[in-house]
Amino acid sequence: MRARICVATLGQMCDMLREFGMNPVLEGDPHAEIAGVATLDDAVVGQISFLSNAKYEKQLATTKARAVVLK
Repeated sequence: MRARICVATLGQMCDMLREFGMNPVLEGDPHAEIAGVATLDDAVVGQISFLSNAKYEKQLATTKARAVVLK
């Protein structure tokens, strides 16, 4: 059985967050497609990552993530 991959654009993700009362600020291409989530170190093109701890800030320069959520 093949795993089903769900793809959303950054714009769609921001719209969903707004529906939950959040106020995301999108900088970049709202049409960029995201197909997964990973750590800054493990992310590949097409995935979104996050930075919630300043000790990982240096990884922003080398991550391959298509997008990063900043706290």
